[in-house]
Amino acid sequence: MARNIKKANPVNQMIAIVIFIVLIILITAAVKLLGNKKPVAELTQPTAEVTEEKKCEVRSPLDGVCDKEGQLKVAAVMIDNHGDAQPTFGVNDASVVYETIAELPITRWVAVFDLRNSVSQIGPIRSARPYYVDWASEYRGVYAHVGGSDESLALLKNRPVDDLNEFYNDKYFWRDNGRLAPHNTFISTNLLNKAIDDKGWTTGTFDSWKFKDDMVVDQRPEAQQILVDYKSNLYNVTWEYDRTDNMYTRKQLGAVRTDGAGQAIKAKNVIVMIADSDIIDSYGRRSTQTIGTGQAEICRDGVVIAGTWSRPTLKDRTKFFDTAGQEVELNAGLTWINVVPSHFPGAIIK
Repeated sequence: MARNIKKANPVNQMIAIVIFIVLIILITAAVKLLGNKKPVAELTQPTAEVTEEKKCEVRSPLDGVCDKEGQLKVAAVMIDNHGDAQPTFGVNDASVVYETIAELPITRWVAVFDLRNSVSQIGPIRSARPYYVDWASEYRGVYAHVGGSDESLALLKNRPVDDLNEFYNDKYFWRDNGRLAPHNTFISTNLLNKAIDDKGWTTGTFDSWKFKDDMVVDQRPEAQQILVDYKSNLYNVTWEYDRTDNMYTRKQLGAVRTDGAGQAIKAKNVIVMIADSDIIDSYGRRSTQTIGTGQAEICRDGVVIAGTWSRPTLKDRTKFFDTAGQEVELNAGLTWINVVPSHFPGAIIK
């Protein structure tokens, strides 16, 4: 018996073919999408490699930075701050700077360097004064200067520093003939190290200040301004706090003070230290207190801490304390100490 065969509907066949083609396209697209899709964990990782900041296991007793390899050698260098001495070189690479009046109204700096760091030019270098000799003595290292007052030269004979006077050691210094003398004498850490090696000098040990990590950004104030009054518009200093880098930028005559490399002079800590100071001769030379105690304003992280400074004897390090008598912890980096005569207005901090 013949079987009845029902012919397929052409319309239905066409619909089935279209549906099949669409399914093939969708499956192919899905396979490609899944093949290119990254795991969730991979997508959420940052493109730049993130490494956890290494904590300091050992801090340098000089400035609190993570200590370097090799024996610490220290040099204190007299730096010129006269108007004709601009720009100064190397001060941003110092660990500590003391600033006060040499002859009214001119201020001068003694900058303390870690000689494991390479600084190609430091200066201009000027003459010694007794109180700078005393501060340099705290570090038991080299004291580099160009001559000095009679009293300071006499003190250098019995202070715990190695005396590198340009008058008798000119091969370790150079003079820039393009500058007006006496604001033209320079040195480098390489030459300081050479002097130490040639003379067989060794650096002694000294007490470290206390150091801490920077305050986290969210806790830092927006601004702080420190106005240091030396009774001279030429030499008054303003420090402006920058919340971003947690540092203080130096200004004089309303402008940012830059170094020889064109970089703004900046400090991690600014301390205003009040000390007795009086004129002692017709040249305007001064006697400035370096032993004992007095008021101090310690500024770091955009915050001011009212307190005191103390140095019981010449053998001791000058240290800074809050009103409760606790030593203030400083941030690692350059500490700038503005020493202001006690009969001056001092500083305005806002």
